[in-house]
Formats: sequence, C-alpha cells, structure tokens
Amino acid sequence: MKKRYDSNDGPLGKAPNIGVGVSDAFILTISLTGFVFLGWTIYSIILAKTKTARELEAEDQDFSYEDRLAQADVSTLNRSQRRARARIMMKKNRLANTNQNNLVHPIEVVGDGNEQQQQQQQNLLLEQQQQQQHDEGIPPFQDESHHSTAHTMLSRKERQKAAKQVELQERKMFEEDRRKEQQEALNAARSKKREKEKMVAIQIEQNRKERLEQRHADEIANYHAWRILFVENNTTNQNDEESITVLEWIQEMKQNRIVTLEDMATRFRVSPDRVHERIMELIHSSRISGIIEQDENNENQNSRFIYLSPDDMSRLASFVKLRGKITTKEFASQIQEELQLSSG
Repeated sequence: MKKRYDSNDGPLGKAPNIGVGVSDAFILTISLTGFVFLGWTIYSIILAKTKTARELEAEDQDFSYEDRLAQADVSTLNRSQRRARARIMMKKNRLANTNQNNLVHPIEVVGDGNEQQQQQQQNLLLEQQQQQQHDEGIPPFQDESHHSTAHTMLSRKERQKAAKQVELQERKMFEEDRRKEQQEALNAARSKKREKEKMVAIQIEQNRKERLEQRHADEIANYHAWRILFVENNTTNQNDEESITVLEWIQEMKQNRIVTLEDMATRFRVSPDRVHERIMELIHSSRISGIIEQDENNENQNSRFIYLSPDDMSRLASFVKLRGKITTKEFASQIQEELQLSSG
C-alpha cells in the first residue's frame, strides 16, 4: 500500500507548524522602517557634502585669473605678468570712470549757455576722476589736448602707454626696494668684517704683549742664571749671605782651589747633584775651568771640585801632548804638582 506525504512532512519527520503573530510582524515593520530612515539620512549627508564641494569649486572659478593677478605682489611677477596687471588695472579704471559718468548728471545751462559754468563742470569731473585714480594707486593719464577724459575713451595706444607707465613705476619701486635690501646687507657684512678685524687686532696685540712678557721673564731668568751661582736660592734668600754671584764664587775658588760637593750643598742648601750640575754648566760655558774628581762609587757626596786656572790648563795640555798617553794616576799626580806650583 502506497504511503501518502503531507506538506509538513520532511526527511526527518513531520515538521512542526510555525505561525507569525501580530507582534512579530509589528517589530519587523519597525525595523525595516528604521533601516530605510538611516539610509536616507546617510544619503542626505553625502548630498550635502557634495554640494558644499561644488559651491567651493564654483567660488574658486568665480575668483578669476584677473582678480588674482590684480591682488598679487608685484615683486613676485615677471615682465609679462606685470604688463597684464597694468592692463587689468587700466580696464578697471575705465569701468569705474564710466560708472561715475553715468551717476554724474551735467548741469543744464539756462538760456544761450555759459561757458564758464561748463568749464567748472568739466573741471569738477576731472578732479573726481583724478581722486579715484589716486585712491586706486594708478597714475592719471595726462592728455595733451587738456580736455576732460570723462566724456572721451582712451585709444588702444594710449592705454598701452598708460599701462607701460604703471609698469615702469612699479618696476622702479621694486628696484629701489631691492637696492635698499642689497645696501643693508652690504652694510651688515662690512660691519661684521670690521668687528672681526677688530677682534683679530686685539688678539694680535695680546699675543705680542704675552711674547714680550715671556721674553722679559726669560731674560731675567738668564741673567740670574748667569750672575747668581744657584738661582733656586735667589728668590728666597737673595739677601742672605750664602747667596753669592758666580764671580764671587770663582774668586773663592782661586783662593781655596779645592772644595767638596757636599760642603757646597750644605752651604747653599741644595743637593750635591745640583752642585755637580751647576759646576758642569759653568765649565761648558767657559766661565770656569777645572775638573770634578769623583770617588770610587761615583757618588757626588764624596766628590770634590778642583779649580784650575787657564795657565794650569795650558800646562796640563802640554804635558798630555808630550807624554802622548798617560794613566789616571799620572794625570792626578800632575794636577797635584800644578796646584803646588800655583800655591807656591
């Protein structure tokens, strides 16, 4: 027997009956209405923005090239742009004069006419035109016929001439401003250069003074080194009895002939090494002659200085040349003989 299927039967069995109530339909209607309203609002905002952009574009188009050129800075324009600007200004001047002539009514002359009143009327119109041209910064056009330009239109050649005059005047002002800026920059550069030269001169003078002071100090130091036996004690004990000159010490050595380095160090309050160094300086500078006899340990404490006069040194040199080759003992023995000979 064949099985019959109902409209609610499905592959998994009989489907339940689902109905839409009045409240569900109302909520669905409200939702659809809200979405439609939201979409319309967004569309209106987009249209408003688009309209504003178009209006801005229209305003930019209304602000023509002539207006921008008339309001531009003359110093930023080239020659052709300045000529075009002058023609635009002359065109605006003619339009302003035409409008003014339409507003000014001529004074009617009673009777057969009065030439004096007509001349006054023409002069009044000419003064009004010149005043307006002066307010706009455009030089008035001077006609050789001395007639009023209120009732006559300028020819093309005259307009070109007036535009050229305006261009020349603007160029002259621009050149004057540029020369003024260049002069100010040149003056600033000169002032800076003079200030720099002044600082260099001050530095040179200061260096010269420092060199002179250093030279003077070196000369004083050399003088004391040449004159005073030990410069170390010259600054602290220059009035002390132990501070003597080199010449005074040489006179003492001519009398004593032999002195130990230890005794000299104790006397002049210096080290034996400093005594040895100072004696060698005097020997090398040929201010004194003699030899330093050191002890067996080569220590300056037990060393002694033997003063030899120039005659003693000459006889020792002759002895060495005569013998050719001598020992230290022989040389010391010869020195003793020279000392005994000099003292005797």
